[in-house]
Amino acid sequence: MKTIPSEWYSSLAATQRICEDPRSARKTPEIEVQTRWYAGEFGTHWTTLDAIPLRIVDFGEWNREPGPDFTGATLQLGDGTILRGDVEIDTDVRDWERHGHVDNPAFDRTILHVFSRQPTSRFFTRTREHRLVHQVILPGGQNTPVHNSPTDPLQLCQTQDQAVILLRAAARYRLHRKSLALTRAAEAGGDDLAWYRAFAVTLGYKRNKLPFLLLAERCGPGLAASPGGEALLFGLAGFLDGPEPSLVPVAVRDYLRGLWEKWWPLRTANDRLVISPDLWTLGGIRPANHPHRRTAALVEIARHWKSISSALHTGDRKQFVDALTALEHPFWSFHFNLNAAPLKTPQALIGGQRLQDIVTNLFYPVVLRGHESLWEEFLNEPGSTVERSHWMLASRFFPNLEVDQKFLKAGVHQQGLLQLESDFLSASDPESFAENIRKHLRL
Repeated sequence: MKTIPSEWYSSLAATQRICEDPRSARKTPEIEVQTRWYAGEFGTHWTTLDAIPLRIVDFGEWNREPGPDFTGATLQLGDGTILRGDVEIDTDVRDWERHGHVDNPAFDRTILHVFSRQPTSRFFTRTREHRLVHQVILPGGQNTPVHNSPTDPLQLCQTQDQAVILLRAAARYRLHRKSLALTRAAEAGGDDLAWYRAFAVTLGYKRNKLPFLLLAERCGPGLAASPGGEALLFGLAGFLDGPEPSLVPVAVRDYLRGLWEKWWPLRTANDRLVISPDLWTLGGIRPANHPHRRTAALVEIARHWKSISSALHTGDRKQFVDALTALEHPFWSFHFNLNAAPLKTPQALIGGQRLQDIVTNLFYPVVLRGHESLWEEFLNEPGSTVERSHWMLASRFFPNLEVDQKFLKAGVHQQGLLQLESDFLSASDPESFAENIRKHLRL
C-alpha cells in the first residue's frame, strides 16, 4: 500500500486558527421536548453515546412530582438485555449535576438520560451509587463547541484504501508531535520526570489534565515513591483538606487517618503548593476515573517506576502492559473514591480502556523516538470505544465511503481522525488544505 510520509503531512498543516462557529441550536423548552418524547415523535430506536443499540419498549408514566420525568419505563439493549427504571430528560447533559440529580435518591432508578446538548468533552451520567446511566442525544442535538467544530462534509478520498493511507499519515504525524514534545520535556528535566508527567496527564484524561500535571510537577516519581509519598500526593491534591467524613465506613476513616498522620507534619511547608479545588472536575466522569483513584494509581506507578521506565527505555510493550496491569492497592483496589461504598470485587487500578489509552498516548510516542520499527506494531493497536464523535468525523471527511465499526475501532484510524480534525480547525484555508490532500492522493 502506498504511504504518505509524516513530513509531507506536516507541511500541509496551516498555523492560523479560524474563528469560532457562531451557530447554535434553537433552545427548546423542556416541557416541549418531554411532550414530543412521550408521544413517540423522536422514535423508539436509538444508539447510545457508547454505541449501544437501544429500543424503547415502554415509555413509562409521565411523572408530575419531583424526580425523573418518566417512571417505570422499559428498555431493551442490543444484546437483548431488558432494563426497567426511570428516564430523565434535560436540555444539557450537565444539568444532571447542576440540578442535583446525582445526589438525589429519587433518581437512583434512572436507566436513561436524554438531552439535546453536551460539551465537546464527554460528560458521563451517574447515580449516587456511581452506576453509569445510558445516554442518548436527541435529533438536532449538538455539542456546545469550545471552538469551531468541522461540520460541512468533505470528500478527501475516493476509496477506502486512500482513507487508510491518509489516516495513517495523520496518525504518524500525531505520534511524531507527541514524541517531540516528550523529547523536549526530557531534555529539560530528564526522562523520569517527563514520563511521569505524561502518565499524570494521561490519568487526568480530558477534564483533569491540568491538576494532574501540576501534581506530578510538585511531587515527582522519587518523592511519590517514598514512605510518605502517598500522603504527600493526596495532600498536595487538596484531598485531605476537608474534615474527616463521619458517615463513611471504618476502613475509609482508618485509611484517611493514616494519610493525615503523615501529611500533617508536611502541611505547613507545602501549603502554598496545594492545588486549588476549583481546578478539579469531580462530576460527569466514569467512576473508575475519579481523581481520588487516579491519584492512587499515580502513587503506584511511582512505586513500580523501575520496571515501567525500563519497558519504556527498551520499547518492550508486554513488559509495560504487564507492569501497569499488576498495579494494586489494599484500599483503592476496592474503592472508586473516598465517599463511595466499597466494591465487592477488586478492580484494576489501571485496566481496560485507560490502559490502552496510555499505550497509545504515552508508550508509543516515547518508544518511537528510538525504535521507529515499532510503527508497524502500532498499526495493529486497537483504539478506544467507538463513540458518536468518531462516526461524526468519519462522516465529515469521508461522506461517500462506507466505514464500519471495525474500521473506526483501529487505533491508527482514531488517531488519524483526531489529527485531521485538529488541522482543519487550525487551517487558515480549510478548503485549500483539503484540495492539497486530494491532489496528493491522486498522484
